[in-house]
Amino acid sequence: MSALDWLGGSEVPNPYRIDWCKDVRVDQFPTLWMPFAMDTLPGQHEYLSEDYAAAVRLSLCDVKHYAMQPKKHLNHWGEYPYGFKPYAG
Repeated sequence: MSALDWLGGSEVPNPYRIDWCKDVRVDQFPTLWMPFAMDTLPGQHEYLSEDYAAAVRLSLCDVKHYAMQPKKHLNHWGEYPYGFKPYAG
């Protein structure tokens, strides 16, 4: 059974469970990347954007994750320039 099949199963609780959406370009598309809020500490929620939401869901299936230590400062350019500096510990 693939990770996507397992994550779509009824035994996976929300917000971790994925659904399949109809898409005009690729027929079906998983909601693997759909953002959600996760309980990180009792009474506290943390918003997980697309990549982090997918990583948390895939970690439930023991899918390996790889991290990198970039030599150059990387930013995500959207409405605001987000960077890795606050998380670089």
